Amino acid sequence: MAEQSAFNRKQVEAEAYVQPEGLLDHLNLPPGFVRFIRRNLKTLQITGIILAVIVVTGSLYDSYRTQKRDKAAASLAAAVSLAGDERNAALQTMEKDFSGTPAAQWARIELGHAALRAGDFKGAVAQYDAVRKDINTQNPLFSLLTYGLAQAHAQAGESEAALVEFRALQKTFGYEGLGYYGVGSVFEVQGKADRALAVYEEYSALLMSRPGNESEQQQVDEKITRLKALM
Repeated sequence: MAEQSAFNRKQVEAEAYVQPEGLLDHLNLPPGFVRFIRRNLKTLQITGIILAVIVVTGSLYDSYRTQKRDKAAASLAAAVSLAGDERNAALQTMEKDFSGTPAAQWARIELGHAALRAGDFKGAVAQYDAVRKDINTQNPLFSLLTYGLAQAHAQAGESEAALVEFRALQKTFGYEGLGYYGVGSVFEVQGKADRALAVYEEYSALLMSRPGNESEQQQVDEKITRLKALM
């Protein structure tokens, strides 16, 4: 009888057991969805951890990039405040230390300007071209670099290369004048006054179609008059 009583007691306890409710049971979720979560709880936990790591890593990387850009900007400001060889050396150092940042691009542009002023035209071309290859055509720097390359090629006596860059500027809004004057000046240096005249007359016609350019119109017309007087 004692054994039977013990057996009966265990059976009653088992039948009376109710699985404790969890958070999911209080959220009014579909039973099937709750069962899916419970069956795959471990997998979901691992996935959650991975996503959390990705988010935290991304946040830390963004913070690192921001700090790097700020340090690069400060380093650039310090470098351009110097002069001569000391300035160039500082620009070269910061360009290497902060490669890939906008400030490093500006450092290369400044080195290009320095080379152009010093008469190192090939050095200027190398610096300008390296930066331009790293940016797209929509970047405001693209046209400025094109003008720098045009000047460097022209001063180096590389007429054909200069014409390529100046002609590109002729088709760039806001840089048309630099382009036309550049092409015209190259032809003048080559002794091709008739071709230079044709370029200036084309630019004059363009200005006539755009009211509000009277001052620019006067300048190009003076060039046309001067060339005609020499021919």
